[in-house]
Amino acid sequence: MLYSIKFRLRSQNHNPHTKLTPIYVRLTVNGVTASDFFSGVRCNPENWLQKAQTIIGSSEELHEDRKALENVRTTLKSIINNLDIPDAFTVRKMYLEKDVPPPTLVQAFEKYIKDEKESYKGTDKELSEKTIQKWYYSRDHLKSFVGENYQIHEVKKGFEKKYYKHLLSGGKMSNNHAIRNISYLNTVLDYCIDEGFCEENKLSLKSFSRDPSKPILYLSEEQVEAIEKLKFSDKQFQSCVDLFLFSTYTSLDNNELLKLGKDNFESDCIKITRGKTRNKSLQIIPILPRARKMLEKYDYQLPTQPTYRINRALDVLEKMLSLPFNLTTKIGRKTAGMFFLTNKVPIEVVSRILGHKSIVTTQKHYADIMNKILIINSTKHLM
Repeated sequence: MLYSIKFRLRSQNHNPHTKLTPIYVRLTVNGVTASDFFSGVRCNPENWLQKAQTIIGSSEELHEDRKALENVRTTLKSIINNLDIPDAFTVRKMYLEKDVPPPTLVQAFEKYIKDEKESYKGTDKELSEKTIQKWYYSRDHLKSFVGENYQIHEVKKGFEKKYYKHLLSGGKMSNNHAIRNISYLNTVLDYCIDEGFCEENKLSLKSFSRDPSKPILYLSEEQVEAIEKLKFSDKQFQSCVDLFLFSTYTSLDNNELLKLGKDNFESDCIKITRGKTRNKSLQIIPILPRARKMLEKYDYQLPTQPTYRINRALDVLEKMLSLPFNLTTKIGRKTAGMFFLTNKVPIEVVSRILGHKSIVTTQKHYADIMNKILIINSTKHLM
């Protein structure tokens, strides 16, 4: 079965006073198109992108209009999927007469993603593609457990324990990852109550507990110096090592290093926009002597290498240094944070250098070392 749901502006019905034009729906099922019908949404043509099929703009009103259009699309899909032999005219009639079956659990999950996650695209609340993809992965996990036609009202008490067991089966994911997927479903069911799809959320998260945070892994000053002393004839390998070292000097990860250009460098600092999509901000990274030496080596144009290639080089270094843990690019960033903290840089400043949204994040990641530093500094006069 093939179908398409397209939105289009009906310019002949444009209101010159409000400057709003109605958006109509064009529904086609198996090659047959029904008469266009009003979506219930009007917008200024300047805010409409026909190719992307969306309304642009950051106001709350425009956000609600985007949600309304997505609701039309989701409802039509629900009608189509619930008919044995759907046709465009029947679907159009059922939609206009509001003879609409409630969405299945998986459909409700998708509707939540589109309404509450994707609809902020183009606004200051926009989520990163990576974050949205996590929600779609979670939908896929749910779908593999219940299938496509499982109804929302079938989620009974104890459902979460069976789902948890399914998520852990076969070593698919960790305890924390499984709990996160159940919490996503819990959020979706709360959304279903607000949308009138169900009256009660019977999931319970009380019986689950997350694993304690793993201790932070980092290189000591001696280990960094040991890597600095190593020289390699293979230029590609050496550049991978240099990029990792630069990360330990600055806290910049490889994805950020790939974006660096001469415009990012000032006399004593690096300026770079960091953070997740909705929390991006300009960060200032001090250029320490080690970092400056590395920049001068490459005339302020650092080489670029894919992360997987750097990690391969680090795998060699790991064996050369006999490290008790896997050396990856992530260790470089953690090492930089440790370097700043152990050299008495205030945690508020370290938090900004690392690009953390909140100082609480820095405290959480570096709790153990901070306690150690606090104890040593507080008792130094007694030694």
